[in-house]
Amino acid sequence: NNNESITSLSTKDHLQIHIQSSYSTAPNWLLLVIETIFCFNFWCMTQELPSAVFFFALVEMDFSGYEIAALALGSSVFLGFESFKRTIIKFPELFQFFSLIGLIAYCVKPATFTLVLLSQGIFFAMMLILGSFVFGSADRVTRTLSALTLGLLIHNTMRMLLISLSPIYSSTIGAVVALILTSLAIGLISRFRSKSETKLLTTPIQIKRSQWIAISASFGVLLFLIHWLFGSHGIIARWVSAAPFPSGAIVIIGLFIGFKLWDYEFVTSYSWFAFGLKSAYLLRYGSPFFGVMGGTCLGIYVISVLPFYVRNLSHLPIFKSMIVFSFTYIAFLFGTVYIVAYKFLPLGFLLREGVTTLINFIFAILLIGCYSIHKLNEQNKRQTEQKFTNHSIRKSALILALIIFIAIFIPTVIFRTVTIENPKLSADKVSVSSLIWNIHHGYDNFGYSSLSTLEKTLRETKATVIGLLETDTTRPYTGNRDVIEWLAHKLNMYSDFGPPTRDSTFGCGLLTSHPIVNLERVLLPSPEGELACLIDADLDIHGKLVKVIVTHFGNTEDRLDRFLQTKALSEIIKSTKLPVMMLGYITTRPNSDNYNTLIASGLIDGAPNMQISRLCQYIFYKDLTLTDYVRVGHGAITDTEIELARFLVDSKVASKYNGDEQELLRHFPLPTKFTYLPVEWSKRNPTIPIKRTR
Repeated sequence: NNNESITSLSTKDHLQIHIQSSYSTAPNWLLLVIETIFCFNFWCMTQELPSAVFFFALVEMDFSGYEIAALALGSSVFLGFESFKRTIIKFPELFQFFSLIGLIAYCVKPATFTLVLLSQGIFFAMMLILGSFVFGSADRVTRTLSALTLGLLIHNTMRMLLISLSPIYSSTIGAVVALILTSLAIGLISRFRSKSETKLLTTPIQIKRSQWIAISASFGVLLFLIHWLFGSHGIIARWVSAAPFPSGAIVIIGLFIGFKLWDYEFVTSYSWFAFGLKSAYLLRYGSPFFGVMGGTCLGIYVISVLPFYVRNLSHLPIFKSMIVFSFTYIAFLFGTVYIVAYKFLPLGFLLREGVTTLINFIFAILLIGCYSIHKLNEQNKRQTEQKFTNHSIRKSALILALIIFIAIFIPTVIFRTVTIENPKLSADKVSVSSLIWNIHHGYDNFGYSSLSTLEKTLRETKATVIGLLETDTTRPYTGNRDVIEWLAHKLNMYSDFGPPTRDSTFGCGLLTSHPIVNLERVLLPSPEGELACLIDADLDIHGKLVKVIVTHFGNTEDRLDRFLQTKALSEIIKSTKLPVMMLGYITTRPNSDNYNTLIASGLIDGAPNMQISRLCQYIFYKDLTLTDYVRVGHGAITDTEIELARFLVDSKVASKYNGDEQELLRHFPLPTKFTYLPVEWSKRNPTIPIKRTR
């Protein structure tokens, strides 16, 4: 054979090591439970790492150098070194123990320490899981892969319960509980470990270079797909502008179904691959209903084919294949950043609006991998047609999945259902308060979650119409958290996020106590820079329809974008006969051309006489009566201030005051005291000293 294209795996070249029975004295169900706990921790850590890595890039709007920590996801490369092989075979508990450090990552400060601890935990966890796939016996591979899937099901169900927050990192208590449980599990598994077991086998096979590259890359994109689309319950829903709940519950049921399909041979066929591809395109282009169905079917496909690809990893040259796997996984993870933040990254134009490009590449790799595995089976039929599943292990896994479904999933769905409440209308029946705030993805200026302080501050404003910017939800680089779902649940408000995640904007969010009558999500013209979002909603405010617009324009340097976006917005204003509240980040100064275009459309600036430098956030209005206006500094919560305004909706009530601003201020004031933030400017006191904190 051609020595350049064929690799013979022999004792000298690439030793294939298989542990016959790593834990000979422990029942399979107990080992499965213990490994499921470990894999649950693994998913929590891997979902959180991108947010810890990319926080620094988000601050600097460029690569920061901390991205090197993402290489922890590629730790499996070290499996190619003999010392790591021997250690992971003889002392797997050691890797489990070292991975525990990642659980307490958010208990320490500053953010750089958090990143170091988190990446260290993932480094050892990833190496142990991949080591089980590469060196493990068929039984061990089955158990670890089952645990990995069951851990994902628990993880996603818990995030549905916690309104998208991480079960471990949303509180110190969660981290401590996970640390204690995992420590006990490691101690228990060490007790059962057989000390006399050292039996190793070699499995020489012939495999083409193109085959092992395709197979290892396929597993890399499968793991990436899980991270990208199935790392939390509400990702698929946000992709298509559906409600995260109950849509997220449907998606999780799809993952359960995919796990059950491991027992069927048809999941290895090309027709099943076509099913997965069609599901992905339905998710990409379908309506909300069909998009959720497509995403659910894609989840079924991804989980169902995991064994097909994993059971062949042990036949590959370890070092080289792990390089390919790691590169694929990490490269695609960076791709999810590029498709949104291409404006700020080198060669970003290559993946501008590149969701479809990523999907095409993913399924091209999976198709080549599927073909390569079938050819490998033909070439080495005796070696590759081994029994993958142990009946006892598989039975234990299915029973545990049923327990998870009955004891965790169903109660979570019931709890989320019974806790849904209609927003309570304010006792104030004549006025409405609104605000606009760029919340910087829900992270404070130090790299930690700002959700609790956001919630408290929003409560203190007493606003019932809230526009939130940079809320792009359920993306890997924000930990797949859903900021809008969480705040809407905590504040008991109606909500919307748009345009959908698949359209690659930084996201506009709307929270309101008033019923949403009509809604449209708009992608504004953006030929040069980042895609700009706009939500156009008609709200029933005290029995009167009011148009509320939330928007985020492009960057200062993209003049054409901002001109076209201003023109599009002004057309919306001119075309409506409803009163308007425009809550926007329009990236222009007062009295500039774009500003004047908006004024000419009929809008009025809520604070035209503000003496503070203004560039981005504004509240404009039309056919409403302004009573008060306050600008609140951002402090350390975000990098942008709050603009807060109060209006009279009923013209008859407004006429009683005959335009007397002092009387309007006296009867309809805004709050001016906030726990975390200073007031920078107030219509009531326009000369207030500015106290800015960071």
